[in-house]
Amino acid sequence: MNDYLQTSTRLLRTSFDAKGENLTDLVADIDGELPKELASELLALDRLAHELAQSASDPDALADFAFRCGQAQERIAALSQGYQFERLGFVPTSTLEDEDVGKIDLDAIARLAEFRDRILKTIADFTLKFLVVAVLLLFLGLALGLI
Repeated sequence: MNDYLQTSTRLLRTSFDAKGENLTDLVADIDGELPKELASELLALDRLAHELAQSASDPDALADFAFRCGQAQERIAALSQGYQFERLGFVPTSTLEDEDVGKIDLDAIARLAEFRDRILKTIADFTLKFLVVAVLLLFLGLALGLI
């Protein structure tokens, strides 16, 4: 029974950086990050663990406790993984500071873009002319029976 609670506390400590001695303290420390129903479920499990430890418990109650702890641990792990995916998926929209934007030489960028466009147009024109001549030579060769 203590193993289940220790696993839950370890998950809360590693996944959410919770601080505290027992499960109640850990849940109180990270109350804003956990959904209300998960927090209430963890508190109920902590109370149930103390009740089961004080009384002579039947096997059905222990099995129910173990099952509910497993469900809570899966929900904690899924929630932690979701938060990690959110953090990984966040990409800042701009890496430039406001002061850096004014320092960019827009004329130089415009000249570079114009030069790039001129070079690409020249290459595309040459490629198109080469393909047209190649196709004409192919048809001429087929018409004359050389190919």
